[in-house]
Amino acid sequence: YILHGAAPTQSKFFVEHPVETIRTSIYGTEAMLELGRRQKVKKLVYLSSMEQYGVPYESGQVMTEERMGYLDHLNVRSSYSESKRLCECYCKSYAVEYGVPVVIARLAQTFGPGVPVADNRVFMQFTKSAIKKEAIILHTKGDSMSNYCYITDALTGLLTLLKAGVPGEAYNVCHDEETRSIASIAHLVATHVSNDKSEVIFDIPKDVQGLGYAPTVHMFLSSKKLKSLGWQPKVSMAQAYIRLAEYIQEEGL
Repeated sequence: YILHGAAPTQSKFFVEHPVETIRTSIYGTEAMLELGRRQKVKKLVYLSSMEQYGVPYESGQVMTEERMGYLDHLNVRSSYSESKRLCECYCKSYAVEYGVPVVIARLAQTFGPGVPVADNRVFMQFTKSAIKKEAIILHTKGDSMSNYCYITDALTGLLTLLKAGVPGEAYNVCHDEETRSIASIAHLVATHVSNDKSEVIFDIPKDVQGLGYAPTVHMFLSSKKLKSLGWQPKVSMAQAYIRLAEYIQEEGL
């Protein structure tokens, strides 16, 4: 069995190193697919991303696996999402032409214990600020809808795909009952982690694009296809952030 998840995950890296982002995705995935082909593996699961969907053509659209949105391929931040799309095509091609039993896992934002404490993504920023009872500062309006999955739910999803995923198929891995806006998540963290001791503040710079943030997206991932294999998410967003806070504190923040 092969679980292939090697890829950069920070927006700032995509913007500053788009070539390396693409190379890591394409060459790494080709190497894993060739390994799976040579070794005749029982199953290969490729960890893709919800970002490959791009921006839905209809705001608020429910994204099942056969739908697709718009990506600006001339925006260097798309180096991540476009390479994920190409790698998915690579996986499907290996499944069809060479019979490699590869399954695609389209992960929502996944977090929990084990993520480096130095990680600078919003879930870490929010939680560390709340632990310190400091203000949670947003540099955007926080309108984007966040589709997420706690790490243990994501892992059971991947194990489900290793066992029962159909080769050549893609599956969303997300807690679709906990889709929230970034601003809503900030308020949730302030309430459940800091016990309302942290204030949510909006400090929006003039040049937001230069910071490498993803475009504002109102998208609702559906996990119905993965649930049809017997998988169910178990950890709510409030529980997830409380557990993340406990982990950060154990690590000595």
